[in-house]
Amino acid sequence: MNTLRTEEYKKGEYSRAGGCVPLPVPDDLPFFVKDYSEYYKGRGYHERSLNSNEGWNSIGCQSFMNQPILKYSNEIRSAVLIMHGEKAHSYYFGKDAYEAMIKNSKYVANKELLTIPDAVHTDLYDSLDEGWVDCFGKAKLKGLVTGGGISAPNEAGSHKNAMQKAYELGKRL
Repeated sequence: MNTLRTEEYKKGEYSRAGGCVPLPVPDDLPFFVKDYSEYYKGRGYHERSLNSNEGWNSIGCQSFMNQPILKYSNEIRSAVLIMHGEKAHSYYFGKDAYEAMIKNSKYVANKELLTIPDAVHTDLYDSLDEGWVDCFGKAKLKGLVTGGGISAPNEAGSHKNAMQKAYELGKRL
């Protein structure tokens, strides 16, 4: 890969790894390959989508080999919802990511792994109106409350103005 990276840099042109398999997908390929291709080359096609077309740069994700992607996920304070189809070929990764995020973490109360029974990976791409998350696609921002300077548990109480704004906003929902 390093040789390819150097050659492509010198030329100023970068090869692509290839997108999804063209339709119709051969019967002898694994289900997830058929599923991705039917989505990206079919109902989810977009002219700028890497998966719909030529794919990612051949060397584009090389740096990920040395990155501990999940190492610090247990430091995330914000709410996190990991939603995964039970029958997705990559379901193991969603579970592993969730476990890494809550392991030895002080911030587990607002983390959730939501497993969608019988769903495969692409079921979650465009089926919000079919009951996966009925309200998600219809959600609208009703307001914004800022409370800067909160960096530790129990500090929000000292921000009376922000707390009152949040209360008033909640009453109007």
